Parts: sequence; C-alpha cells; structure tokens
Amino acid sequence: MIALLALACGPNLQADSLPYTGTLKAQDSGPNGPGLTANGAWNNQFTSVGWSVNKYSVNSSYWTYEYSLNVGNQGGISHFIIELSDTFTTENVKVGPHVGPAETLGDNLVYELGSFDSGVANNNPGLPSSIYGLKIDLPDRPEVLQYQFWFASDRDPVWGDIYAKDGVAGGQGLNYLFNVGFGTPDPNELPSLPFTDPKVYGHILRPDSTGGGTQVPHPGALVGLLSMGAIGLVRRSLRRRR
Repeated sequence: MIALLALACGPNLQADSLPYTGTLKAQDSGPNGPGLTANGAWNNQFTSVGWSVNKYSVNSSYWTYEYSLNVGNQGGISHFIIELSDTFTTENVKVGPHVGPAETLGDNLVYELGSFDSGVANNNPGLPSSIYGLKIDLPDRPEVLQYQFWFASDRDPVWGDIYAKDGVAGGQGLNYLFNVGFGTPDPNELPSLPFTDPKVYGHILRPDSTGGGTQVPHPGALVGLLSMGAIGLVRRSLRRRR
C-alpha cells in the first residue's frame, strides 16, 4: 500500500517540473538553429524572445504567462502580438496584462484583442500572415530595447506564434521579428517536453484555444487523479486478500 501511494505521488509528478520555459534567438548556433526570423538591426546575436509559464498560485486553476523581448542594441520595440484563439476574450484574462520596466510606461500602455493583418500598410511589416492575438502597443522609447510582459489566464498552455516590430527602422531596413514556425501547424505536444525537442522548437508557449490543442492537467490535479487510482488498486488488493 505504501509503495503504491509513493508511486502515485512520486517526484516526477510534482509541480517542481514547472515553470515551462524556453527562449528563441535570432542567431543561434545550437542544433536547431535560429528560432527567430529577425530583420534589419534586430538580426543580431542578442535578439531573443523568452517565456515562462507557471501556475498563478499553488491552488489556482489559472496560468501565468510571462514573456521577455530583447532586441539587442538598436531599435526600440513598437508593438508585439502573441497568438491566441479567436474564442479568447478579455474574460479569459484574469490578471493583468502588465508590462515592464514600469518606469518607461507612464500612462501610455495600450493593448487590444483582435485579428491583425500583414504588410507595411497595416503597420505589421514582415508579418507572414494574419494573426489573431493580444497586441501590446508600447510607448515611443527607442532607447528601451528590452521589455517584460505577463498576464494570468484560465487557458492552458499550447504552442503558437509571436510577432514584434520596431517603430523606428534605425537605418538598416525594417526591424521586425517572428518565430520561425510562424504559420505552420502548431505542435500538439505537451509543454512538458524539453523545449529543445525539434517537434516544438520554433514556437512559443501561449494560452490554449477552446476545442483545440492538448489540454494540460495541472500537476496537483494529476497527482490527485493518480492517487485516487492508486487507492483503488489498494482497495482491490485488500478485497482479494479477504
């Protein structure tokens, strides 16, 4: 009985596997190669997009989605878009969104949910195709080359896309970036896979869409379900002994 319960609550099922993290880089010499397509001054060794997805709190059903954008040494970020399902609404944002560093924002932070078209005329140069998502418009601060962004949602994490652009080109063409897997079918793999797995590389983690993707059981719920299963096994074993 003790052995069965230990199996159900073993360390491989604990929340210490969280957070789910990853980083895409514009110039990466790793086995998967660059994870970002970056143009203009943003195509440098420092340009990257990172994320960390975790439970909002120990007993919460919400997830916290944190992102960081670093574009190197030139060309401040004008706006970025994180892919969402077209069923995602403001009701699915439970906390936030919050953007930092706070001292650069003032009262100028603007964000919206919607479908955003590609092309220079639509203020999204280099965007491979239209995208529905959460768009964050940042204040005109060309000297700020890195931002952090987070919000909490009741949607589980799956793989998806991101896009960002510069408000000022910086003399080296249009500055923009997107993940190399943009527009390809989003991987249907669990986020607990190693991010270096080629099945998911080239995408970011973002909130799930209703009816699509792989629903991720929260670690606590998974432990509870397996514990109940183990208890059932114990009961059956005791009945046999009787």
